[in-house]
Amino acid sequence: MNEPQNVPQQQEDAKPLFSVGSLIYALKRQWLPAIIVFATVLVGSAYLTNRQKPLYEASGALIFKVDRAAQLASVDTASGSSTDASAPAAQPISLQNEELVLRSAAVADEAIKKLSFPIKSQDILAGVKVEIGKGTDTLTIAFKGPNAKEAAEIVNQMMKSYTEN
Repeated sequence: MNEPQNVPQQQEDAKPLFSVGSLIYALKRQWLPAIIVFATVLVGSAYLTNRQKPLYEASGALIFKVDRAAQLASVDTASGSSTDASAPAAQPISLQNEELVLRSAAVADEAIKKLSFPIKSQDILAGVKVEIGKGTDTLTIAFKGPNAKEAAEIVNQMMKSYTEN
C-alpha cells in the first residue's frame, strides 16, 4: 500500500519575532516599571558621572634633527650606488636612550625646582608618559593630572630641563 508521506510545509505568512505594535502594547501594560527602570539608570549614571574627578592631559613633543649632510654626498663603495637622502639615517639617534634620560630623576628634580607649585619627584615620574614617534625622530611627553595648568607646566618644565642638560 501506498501511504501518503507527511511533508512539512513552510508558512509563508510568518510573523516577525517582535514588532513596534507589540512593543507599544507592552509599554502600555508595564509603563510604571519601565519608567522606574529608566529613571534609575538615568539618575545612577548622572550620579557616577558627577562623582568622577576631572583628569587633564598635557603633552608636548621634542624633535631630534639628524645631520643628513653626510648622507647626501656618500656613495656605497661596495655596490657603487649612492644612498637615498630621504631614507632614515644609518646611525639614528637612539631615542630609547633619550626616553630613559627624560624619565630620569635628575630631569624631574631639575623641573621641580622651576615649578611654581610643590610636587614630589615620584609623582612626576609616575605620571609622565614618554613615547617614541613611529617612523619619526620625535619624543612625545604627556602628563595627566587633576589641574590643567599644572599638567601643562610639568610637561613644559620637563622639556626645558631636558634640553638644558
